[in-house]
Amino acid sequence: MGKRNIMPDLHIEEQELEEGVVLLDASGFLDAFTVEDLREKFQELFDRGCNRIIVKLDNLTYISSAGAGAFIEANQLANDGGGKLVILNPSQNVYGVFDLLGLIKILNITKDLNKAKIVVQS
Repeated sequence: MGKRNIMPDLHIEEQELEEGVVLLDASGFLDAFTVEDLREKFQELFDRGCNRIIVKLDNLTYISSAGAGAFIEANQLANDGGGKLVILNPSQNVYGVFDLLGLIKILNITKDLNKAKIVVQS
């Protein structure tokens, strides 16, 4: 029997928490093959005028440098639009990549949803 070559998926659920604040819940793999899905989701939000975004990453099992780059881009676009991007509760693997790349000094990262709401509104 041959091996099945199954590409890991990225799943993104969107929820409006309150007026102007959107929560994205990302799970699965974020790499060079799936990063475009996340970029498109961010662009869709920015096109709708949503620039206060919380991204929950506790179920994101893998992130590549390409995936990390998408967060840098989205953070800049949110800031340019007068909003904020907050990373909520990244998995240990994801936090490790952010730390390795020096992004914990650049991105807003918290483990608490209420704190994320405060930061994204500030």
